[in-house]
Amino acid sequence: MRDSDRKRPDVEARYHAQKIGAWLPLIAILVIASLVRGYAIHREPLWIDEAYSWWDARQSFADLWSLAPQCDPHPALYFALLKGWMAMFGDSATALRALSACLGVATTAVVYFAGREIDRRVAWVAALLFALAPFQIYFSGEARPYALLCFGASLIVLGALRVARSDARPERYVAATAGWVALALGPLIALWSNNTSALLIASLLAGSGFIYCLTPERAERWPLRPAIIASLVVVLLWLPDAPVLLLQARGVSQDFWIRPPTFASLNEELHYAIGLDSVAAVWPMVAVMAGGLALLIKLGRWREAAIVGSLAVLPVALNVAVSAAIQPILVARTLIGATPAFMIALAAAVCLIADRRLRATALVLLVGAYAFAAFGLLDSTHLKEPWDVLSAKLLNDIRDARPGALADVLVLVVPNELALPLSHALKQRHATLPVRGIPGDFPAPGMTARYPSGKCAPSLVGQDLASVGAAMHGKKAVYFITRRNNVYDPVNSVAAYLRAQGWTQTATDEFDPGALQIQRFVASP
Repeated sequence: MRDSDRKRPDVEARYHAQKIGAWLPLIAILVIASLVRGYAIHREPLWIDEAYSWWDARQSFADLWSLAPQCDPHPALYFALLKGWMAMFGDSATALRALSACLGVATTAVVYFAGREIDRRVAWVAALLFALAPFQIYFSGEARPYALLCFGASLIVLGALRVARSDARPERYVAATAGWVALALGPLIALWSNNTSALLIASLLAGSGFIYCLTPERAERWPLRPAIIASLVVVLLWLPDAPVLLLQARGVSQDFWIRPPTFASLNEELHYAIGLDSVAAVWPMVAVMAGGLALLIKLGRWREAAIVGSLAVLPVALNVAVSAAIQPILVARTLIGATPAFMIALAAAVCLIADRRLRATALVLLVGAYAFAAFGLLDSTHLKEPWDVLSAKLLNDIRDARPGALADVLVLVVPNELALPLSHALKQRHATLPVRGIPGDFPAPGMTARYPSGKCAPSLVGQDLASVGAAMHGKKAVYFITRRNNVYDPVNSVAAYLRAQGWTQTATDEFDPGALQIQRFVASP
């Protein structure tokens, strides 16, 4: 055997070991992302917004297009995915949130590949920061569409950066094609996940237009045509949701509760997303992001800086402008989609520092700050409404009053949407109670509403409560579940009606967060 034949297996083994070793940092980061997202998703029950997702996902596909949009202000994609997920894994709180957790881990991987379009070290650090970002950990533990929105936003960043680096050389065609596919899928997923993603798409177009105007060479503009085709495909595939969006926008304009933004309220929302849960850290973190963009420009990567900057900054600026001029929008919704680009800018700020010691120090400080904030979030409790505690208290009170008394009670809820998280909590305890919404069971579209999530949770202002009397016939106790200072029933008309009908209030229990109440009424002898 020749020496060359003997050495070839060793060379191939070293080559494969190097290939595997190159992926180990990403694998480690994805493990971290999985651990922090799965650590506490079982700890608390579904709160009311997540209970909406549970209700949505149990509807038929036809109702996901017709009834659900009247009750929940999000497009149908996430709920259709959740419907299939529930069929495989069940509807416990852990199972429902696991879909978002998996999407959060997938987004971490996409952020890594987007960062690689700039630099391998930027990719590692951006993915690690995203994995540890408390804002994203929280929404990866919510059975809501926000993790899916962020996944679509990360595909937008990846596709835009890849196309921005492309040119007319044949060897770049495959990379450019992958970028165009990401630019088609990302906006489509984002638009079908949350309506505020329109601001993200507008920011993408603004950044792309800026690059086009500053690129004088015609040959370097060649990716524009496929990008335009991808945009047209996105618009065509999103058009079925446009009529629903117009109806929802009309309802929001008639009945909304969010106040116009102020500097203080903007700071309050920003500190969750980019300030590591500290208001004092908001603007220093913005300065670090700006430093990352400046370093990219200094190194001649102005296209990448334009893409990352437009996707990290412009959506928030547009959100504030629309909120001030037209209709208030929660800035946090926009910040969810801006986070992938923001993390890449932060990573560039530390990884592109020329001095090795300064770079290492900045890296340790930044990653350490995110790790500290992440573990602080994991240790916190009572972030959601305690429907598990409330349902246990309700069942114990009923059983203590008289064995077998479940058939002798009626549970009233105001607003009627409270029946959703309560029913889920009772289902997890394998208990069944007669729960009735006032003035009508959920969903009750077509009545006067006081909340922007839809028209299925009506206000009691001006409503006839006579139907409540028929529901209480033959019952010995009524448990009325509501909130303190309830905007649906600001004068507490239900309690007044019960007293007028001869019922006596014997107890009131309160549960926080959520300002939930159980008011117990018994029939007079």
